Amino acid sequence: MSDTEPEKPSGSFADYMERDPHKTKSALPNMPQLASDSGDHGGAPKRLELFADGVSIGWLGQDTDDWCVIATEDSAVSLVPYVYGESIYYLREAGPYAQLEVSATYENVGFYNGDIPVAWGYDASTGILTSFYTSARLSYWSIDDGYIYANGRSGYKPLTAFFR
Repeated sequence: MSDTEPEKPSGSFADYMERDPHKTKSALPNMPQLASDSGDHGGAPKRLELFADGVSIGWLGQDTDDWCVIATEDSAVSLVPYVYGESIYYLREAGPYAQLEVSATYENVGFYNGDIPVAWGYDASTGILTSFYTSARLSYWSIDDGYIYANGRSGYKPLTAFFR
């Protein structure tokens, strides 16, 4: 898959995640149920501005099928951090309940209300947001592609991201 442009997603992120053979309860046991009251909402909702090589390329947004895309500031998605133990999860503020997730095949990022939430690591000083599922930071293939990934393979360009 490296150096090969990823396939354009088809269908909804939720449909894709439900078919994903790598995302099963046995693969990642003992994950929290984020809809419960056992965690701490770690602050007010904020939007995520995306940078490539120090230049803003847009904001974290979503398309109509819940895939994360590069968006304008006006259409950026607000995220609510949810702290559970040593992990941070990000919930979408508006719309149906969903958390920021990563798919297995091309490691696309999207919103999904599933059984296995993806934990993230965020360094506010560097703007590096890393998926604990893929161990890769947010990335993109190209502006024309427009989708957001958590993929560290060759051809994917790393992003820095700052909450605003």
